[in-house]
Amino acid sequence: MYVQDVADAFVATLDSDIQGAINIASGQPIALKTIVRKIAQILDCNHLIQLGALPTPPDEAPLIVSNPQRLQNEVQWTPKFNLDSGLRETIDYWKANR
Repeated sequence: MYVQDVADAFVATLDSDIQGAINIASGQPIALKTIVRKIAQILDCNHLIQLGALPTPPDEAPLIVSNPQRLQNEVQWTPKFNLDSGLRETIDYWKANR
């Protein structure tokens, strides 16, 4: 999730009457390798990526997804940024401030 979405979700949650644990998440499963490939593509450095060069640790979870149903249903909040736009915003910020 893009940091602005996380901040907005915190504010929406604090402004609501919800109690108990909630997940601040998009609920969309995405593999780390997909994120790495998207970043490499945006930065035009695909040639630097060697996925699978090292074996995956046997105790590493293949996929982790949080369920944001309470956030969506009880707080009426959903993320505004998709993965591509969030990565683009982050990379543009990084380029401008490095």
